[in-house]
Amino acid sequence: MPNEKHTSNSKYMYDTSANTVEEVRLAGLNSLHNPHTLSYLKPYFHNKNNLRVLEIACGGGYLAENVLDSHSRNISSFTGIDIDPAQVKLATHRLSKYHTVNIAKLDVLTELEQLEGPFDIIYCRWLLVHLPKDKIEEVLSAIFKLLSPENGVFLCDECDNRKVSFINRTEHRAPPQASIATKSWKNISKALMTHFGNDLELTPEKIGSYFDRAASRFHMSGKTTLEGQYQVTLETKEQKNLITLGYESSKEPLIQSLQAFNNKVDFLELMKPFYACREDEDIQIKFLLETVMSFQRS
Repeated sequence: MPNEKHTSNSKYMYDTSANTVEEVRLAGLNSLHNPHTLSYLKPYFHNKNNLRVLEIACGGGYLAENVLDSHSRNISSFTGIDIDPAQVKLATHRLSKYHTVNIAKLDVLTELEQLEGPFDIIYCRWLLVHLPKDKIEEVLSAIFKLLSPENGVFLCDECDNRKVSFINRTEHRAPPQASIATKSWKNISKALMTHFGNDLELTPEKIGSYFDRAASRFHMSGKTTLEGQYQVTLETKEQKNLITLGYESSKEPLIQSLQAFNNKVDFLELMKPFYACREDEDIQIKFLLETVMSFQRS
């Protein structure tokens, strides 16, 4: 029987970005997702001035660079935080050309009170999926407290792993390796959720519920809105490599989490269907289904 307890002492399922594999993976994710994220952020910068902006889990600063390139004239100060010191170093270097930027190493679980608000715009991507489920509401409450009381807005982009599928691009059926890969992805996701005590299946309903409960903690008035959803398709070998890179970066916790299900894991055997799908030009991958939610104080 699966072990239902949160068994990991680690806070993050992937290796540090000081690892070349992880940095390549993160760069690839930013290339695919940043245009979508920017489209959701853009309306909140339009016709605004002197905005104080906070990016939570800013990583190596890829998205921050895009935001500042597009909206620096609207921003009076930009703060980025991340738990990974290697990422903070990368972001600090990448954003050094901007004089209004401050990048800091902070743990959202314990150190958000160190930030000096209020902020007009706070945004994050793939933050909630990496938090223990029993901490999400608490972290969101701390974030909401940092929002400007005058229409401060928080935008959150989260993913639902259940919607990932490996399919043949021309046929209506999946070849054997694609079907195996889809099934393995779902089983691995469930094992990781058990190991880390997090939720990789964040639907709009779940996110909205977390938002509403977090706001009510401090009797904070505001509006929760579904901004939209999108799903990218991995077509090329380079894009599909994001799957195998992710599992290579999280190899140790992946093996530990699967062993918690009483499985003897051969990592190379586990990865075979993913490598096969990566090499097969006829297979494409419908990647994570992304949900963008906002909370605006009023």
